[in-house]
Amino acid sequence: MINNLSISKKIYILIMVSITGFLILGFFLYYESKKINESIKTIYQDRVIALKQLKVISDQYVMTPIN
Repeated sequence: MINNLSISKKIYILIMVSITGFLILGFFLYYESKKINESIKTIYQDRVIALKQLKVISDQYVMTPIN
């Protein structure tokens, strides 16, 4: 079947298959990067902000005068 096609049609099919593959890969990578971004946001909210709050509390304990 493929042997009966002209060279231009074979090249056209090759280009279309390549573009389709790149589009599928692009959508997959976009979805995965979105998931990674959400994970990083969760880590920031759960860990970094809590550490900042602990640092403030720790600094306040150090600054309180001892009688």
